[in-house]
Amino acid sequence: MANCASCSTRRELLLVLGLPVAIGMWMRQRVPHVAKRYAPVLQRVAFGGTGLVLFLIIADAPDAFWGGLVATVPLAAMFVAGSTGAGWRSATLITRDHGDRFTLAAEFGARNVAIAMAIAVTLLGRIEFARFAVTYSLTEILLMLAAIALLRHQLGLFGQVRGASA
Repeated sequence: MANCASCSTRRELLLVLGLPVAIGMWMRQRVPHVAKRYAPVLQRVAFGGTGLVLFLIIADAPDAFWGGLVATVPLAAMFVAGSTGAGWRSATLITRDHGDRFTLAAEFGARNVAIAMAIAVTLLGRIEFARFAVTYSLTEILLMLAAIALLRHQLGLFGQVRGASA
């Protein structure tokens, strides 16, 4: 019986995490023009889908979500700081460019929350884990927006549009 449950978990993990990544990698390798053409649309769909999942998790038990913020926000902030620090330290091993280090640091935590949410909801069926993932995600968004604003201010880019020539 345990072996059958293990097969089911592997199958779900493959479908939820492996298949989308494999399709994306295949498209970028085999048909890069198609991947490039549809990337903006797919990114918007993914962003909208993530937002919808975050909303549905909060809407499932709003009192549980709001009531847990006092305990979960500080914990989420510590995880964000830790993952950002780990990303920055990892980036220092491969680049001296501060922009690249910042990008890798910011990306470190973002990847983890998507995987955690997918595992919590689909594989474990544990909505309370997903509530923490939502808190983590929202905390990370606020902290990363503040970090981006600070970086842009330090670089003298605050208020400039990306891609605009100086």
